[in-house]
Amino acid sequence: MYGYRKVRCAIWRGGTSKGVMLRKEDLPPEGPARDQALLTILGSPDVRQINGIGGATPTTSKVAILSRSERADADVDYTFAQVAIDKAEVDYGPNCGNVSAAVGPYAVDTGLVPVAANGRATVRIFNTNTGRFIHSEFAVKDGAFVPDGDTVIPGVPGTGSEVVLNFLRPDGGATGQLFPTGNLVDEVRLADGRVFRVSVVDAGNLSVLVDGRDLENAWDSPWFDDGASFSLGNVLEEIRQAIGRQLNLYQPSETVTAATHALPKITVLNAPHPYQTRTGQPVDPQQVTIVARAVTMGKPHPAYPITGGTALAAAVRIPGTVGYALANPNHRHHAAVIIGHPGGMSPVEVAVSNPNGVWQVDAVKSIRTARALIEGMVFLPE
Repeated sequence: MYGYRKVRCAIWRGGTSKGVMLRKEDLPPEGPARDQALLTILGSPDVRQINGIGGATPTTSKVAILSRSERADADVDYTFAQVAIDKAEVDYGPNCGNVSAAVGPYAVDTGLVPVAANGRATVRIFNTNTGRFIHSEFAVKDGAFVPDGDTVIPGVPGTGSEVVLNFLRPDGGATGQLFPTGNLVDEVRLADGRVFRVSVVDAGNLSVLVDGRDLENAWDSPWFDDGASFSLGNVLEEIRQAIGRQLNLYQPSETVTAATHALPKITVLNAPHPYQTRTGQPVDPQQVTIVARAVTMGKPHPAYPITGGTALAAAVRIPGTVGYALANPNHRHHAAVIIGHPGGMSPVEVAVSNPNGVWQVDAVKSIRTARALIEGMVFLPE
């Protein structure tokens, strides 16, 4: 096609997200030119992303940039990009745990990482966003990823083969500390005088965990409606930005919005209670450790982000946090933290320790599924 060049491309579902998979060597170097390439490929800025291949929602406007790693302790380097939909912005601050589930299988299927012909494969992933490692384990046959299986994850119809993600020392990826404010609980005072209790946890992704008891109408139906302009949006964004500025994540004069700055993430927590999922299924409060509602790019997440689950699961295990205070006490010694969310229930196994009086997250394990959707070439203007 005249005036365009072809770029290798694939779209994969990883967990409850869809990501555009690209190779680092096919893109311009890091900087404005690469950002513009990603915006063009996905079709931003435009609320429908009609001129690109983006999915026009926060969970489907995502990119994974991959390359063979030169590190001795990793097989593949992976950079996650959250592409804004209605703004010309690309955010490399966070990682996406769901898209991470597609990285290992994609790397195997495209020959980036050779594996044994049959059995279980382990791909060692270095995530450049957080500077942390993820070990991805999954079934292979004839040297390729096996997508079919009987594993069910909330928010995804049908079944698939399990992709086991082991996040190694995921704490401190954004700030260098598990509790970057120095406190297990902080109070955030808004412009109107209201005060909210939060725990700020940097594990997986830097997250602000809000005590839902301080919020009114936190569990109304808009949390389950992807298209709703839910009433808590402005309040949560003010809390999120207050913590971001406290941690010097933004320049003092910088204009910050939910669509342009993904960190910190924000989640509302509450104690287990009866509710229905987005598909109308009842959730037994005795089966969950904690109930959570995450917000991504200013909109309620339809399920729960994996990297956000890392921070939440860690907080539930550490006395003194908002998560610990609201968690089901009968689940204190369970192997996994069961997060109740709009999509259902998600287990997250977490190991924390307190060497020398400083809490740290040693490892987190989560089970996802993944599937290749399309592979080919995307046209990029010269």
